[in-house]
Amino acid sequence: IIQSEFVYCTQDVTIDTDATFTDVPGCSVTITPTFSNSKIIIETFCLAYLGNNVTSTSWASCSMRILRGSTVITAPNPTGSGDYFTAALGGDNYRQMQYGMLSRDDTPSTTSATTYKLQGRVTYGTGNFYVNRIPYTDTTSTYVMRAASTITLYEVAA
Repeated sequence: IIQSEFVYCTQDVTIDTDATFTDVPGCSVTITPTFSNSKIIIETFCLAYLGNNVTSTSWASCSMRILRGSTVITAPNPTGSGDYFTAALGGDNYRQMQYGMLSRDDTPSTTSATTYKLQGRVTYGTGNFYVNRIPYTDTTSTYVMRAASTITLYEVAA
């Protein structure tokens, strides 16, 4: 390992149901590779919460993915659905918290500054999901918790 970069993503974000991938604010990190043939290992940890405003007949889901710049680098779901890290949630009025880990290696083939970021979207159901906030209400009550997602990058010599 030549170098590493790390970021805590603490800003909470609401991702709505328009099925468009949305950047998770503050959840990006930049690395400048030392060699053009280096590999970058990307490890992410994310907390997502489907709030009780999600309505579906049986279940709801959210998906997360990693991008290098504007290029999606997460491997597709092996089922061929086209989704990336997917949290399928159901049960108690769809109020469930999901921790997700997503890892990937990448060869950006550059020695220029390269930015990796995390995005999410609702993939099924109607309602919102929330990153770094539990529960869906954003109040000052004692039961409202905050969380931190993370992205860690490691440059590995080829």
